[in-house]
Amino acid sequence: RYPGLYGHVLNTRMGFFTEHADMHPAWEGLPAGSIPIKRFLSVPALYAGRLVGQIALASAPRPYSSEDLEAVKRIANSFSLAIQRTRGEEALRESEERHRTLYEQSSEGIFLVALNGQIRACNPAATAMLGYEEAELLGRQGTELVEPDSLRRSPLPFRRVAAGETIREERLLLSKEGRHLSTEVSAKRIGSDIIQVLIRDISMRKRMEEELVKARQDAEQANAAKSEFLAKMSHDIRTPMNAVLAMTEVALQTELKPEQRGYLETIRDSGDHLLMLLNDILDISKIEARRLELEQVDFDLTRQLEALMGSQRLQAQSAGLF
Repeated sequence: RYPGLYGHVLNTRMGFFTEHADMHPAWEGLPAGSIPIKRFLSVPALYAGRLVGQIALASAPRPYSSEDLEAVKRIANSFSLAIQRTRGEEALRESEERHRTLYEQSSEGIFLVALNGQIRACNPAATAMLGYEEAELLGRQGTELVEPDSLRRSPLPFRRVAAGETIREERLLLSKEGRHLSTEVSAKRIGSDIIQVLIRDISMRKRMEEELVKARQDAEQANAAKSEFLAKMSHDIRTPMNAVLAMTEVALQTELKPEQRGYLETIRDSGDHLLMLLNDILDISKIEARRLELEQVDFDLTRQLEALMGSQRLQAQSAGLF
C-alpha cells in the first residue's frame, strides 16, 4: 500500500482531484520542508493494466475541473506509451546483443543463407572451420562448400527448408585448402527470406567410429584365426593319439603280466583323458559360435579315480610317496 495522496492514486489506479488536499481521507501530511499544497490532481500511468508511474499537479491558481483531469489522463496515456516503447527498445537491444554474442561466440559454424542459396552472413566459427575469410564467403552459393560427389548423390534440400521443414543431416564439406570435413548440418527457415544453417564438425567422431569398426574387425579376425588354430591343432594331435590308443588296445589283448597290463591300461586311460581335453579345446570354438551342446553321460566314479591314480602312480613312486 502506498501512503498519502500520491499513494492514493497508485492504490486505486484511478485519477482524482480535490480542492482541499488536507481534508482528503488519504491525507497524511507532507514531508518536512515541503511546499504547502491546497489543490491536488493526480492520474496513474497505466499500460495494459500495469502501473508504470503517475502524473500529479498541485496548487493551481484556479480550481481543477473534469476537463483538466481528462487532459492529464491523455498525457498519462502518452507517457505510458513512451515508457513502454523505451522499455521495449531496451529489451530489443538487449535481445539483439545476446543473440549477437551467441552468434559470434558459438563453437558451431552459423550461416545465414538466402532462399536462392546465397550466403548472406557467417560467424567466426564458420570461417575458422572452413579456412575462409568472411568476405570470401559472402555472396557465394552454399553448394560451393559441399564436396562435389556428396552433392551429386544428395542435392541440398533448399526447397524443403524454404517450405518450413527443419533438416538435419551429415554432409561432407570442402575447406579452402581442399580438405574434406565431416559435418552435421541442421537448417531451418527463420524469416521471410533467410535460412539459418548450423554446422558442427564431427570429423573426430567419424575417425573414432572408423577406428572402432576396424578394431572390431581385427578382433573378429583374430578370434577366427584362434578358432582355426585350435581346430587344426586338436585334429593334428588326435590323429597320432588315436594310433597310440589303438595299438594299446591291441597290446591289451595279448598275454601280459599283471604289471604290464596295468601300465598299458594307464596309457589307455591317460590317452582317453587327453582326447577329452582335445574335445574341450574344440568346445571353446563351439562356445564362441554359440553352438555348444551339453550331454548327460553315465560314468563310473571308482574307475575314474583308479584311472587318475594310475596316471600319477609312476611320478608318485619316483618321488618316494609310496
